[in-house]
Amino acid sequence: MKAKVALVYRRKIPGATGDEGDVLSFPPESVDAIKEMLAEATENAFNGFKSIVRPNSKVFIKPNCFGNVPPEVYASVDPRVMEALCRLIKEEVPDCILQVGDSPSWGKILGGSRDSLTTTHLEIAARKGGADEIVYLDETPLVEVSVPNGRVLKTARIFKPLIEADVLVDFPKIKTHLQGLVSLGLKNWNGTIPWYADEEHCLSESFGSIPDSMEGSHRSDLGQKIVDLIKAIPPTVTIIDGIICLEGQGPARGGTRIDLNTIIASRDVVAADAVACSAMGINPFEVQALRIAHSEGIGEAELKNIKVEGASIAQVRKYFKRPVNDPAAAVPGVDVYQAGTCPGCMVMIRSALDDFKREMLKSGKKISLEVGILAGWNVPPPVRDYKHFFVIGNCWGYSPTSNAIKSYLRKLEEKGSRVYRYPGCAPIYICKLMFEELEKINR
Repeated sequence: MKAKVALVYRRKIPGATGDEGDVLSFPPESVDAIKEMLAEATENAFNGFKSIVRPNSKVFIKPNCFGNVPPEVYASVDPRVMEALCRLIKEEVPDCILQVGDSPSWGKILGGSRDSLTTTHLEIAARKGGADEIVYLDETPLVEVSVPNGRVLKTARIFKPLIEADVLVDFPKIKTHLQGLVSLGLKNWNGTIPWYADEEHCLSESFGSIPDSMEGSHRSDLGQKIVDLIKAIPPTVTIIDGIICLEGQGPARGGTRIDLNTIIASRDVVAADAVACSAMGINPFEVQALRIAHSEGIGEAELKNIKVEGASIAQVRKYFKRPVNDPAAAVPGVDVYQAGTCPGCMVMIRSALDDFKREMLKSGKKISLEVGILAGWNVPPPVRDYKHFFVIGNCWGYSPTSNAIKSYLRKLEEKGSRVYRYPGCAPIYICKLMFEELEKINR
């Protein structure tokens, strides 16, 4: 039997103007229209929520709440879609206990769940839609669960409210991602585990960091860890927000808005992601997590084995700009020294540089920098000096060139240069902290 995915498309969303007001004011006529789209998609995909949600059961919506960034960045799900989804579920099953919550990818060090759900307007949208409880996942207990047939994770610490839910709604948005190529239903499940990228853990943990944490998963094995998390706590349904999407240098400020006016729904998260990828003009098997999930039998990624109900993929498809994750020459005056550098550091550096460049262009400020950045295994130290020098990650300190790098850093500091040390594996927090330091240096 083919996997079933519902694809609902509208040429125009009523009330939408194509500017920031779409997500800042979320007009009622837009919310009503999106609720109709969600109703059609969920009915086609699994006969609606009334078929899977029992009265008095706990339904947990786990949205993609990227972090403490405003909705007009388009990094998180659309508040209009959040309000509409909550309304739909409460109308179909009024007696259910509807919970909404997330643990954002930037963790407590950069805001945490409480601030992020507020800043993204997802909390107010969920409350308007009738959610019974907003759950700040990073303030809740963890439960260690086994990972059936795990490849890199045998156990994982999952937030307790997710374990206690009767129905789990995986609620991502369509966007590109510097590390995973796309961020969809599979990638959204990385928010089921804790962060652990504070200074204490960065400095005390060994080379591999903490595998079942967000900080420890954003490396070359990201796809496998995501698939292992899906095995540990599989979503009941996946609803993908494809109304306003993000292309290019996603998953946040570096990306650019692109509208698909689409909702995707399925009981199979892999199939839902595969259809979303195809709608983005991306072959699903280019995505590491999708390849792995398909090969392990977690779900179906072959489009020929997926029955798409509603609109056709060809009707919806737009070819998204793809992200470039190599930080070399991304910003004038910034030299990046990398050799055995994995995506864990490389992508985070690129993200910080993209954010900085975008803000400078937006403000009209001239970029005038003399900055060096070093990350990775066995990287030779630079042969020139810098006024400002960033050392990223952990593994350079274990590599054969570590003594030479340490000697170089000492000489820089003796000459009055400033050295910034950002440990961690992967140091996701540098997306914000390095960006802020570059802004100060450029003043």
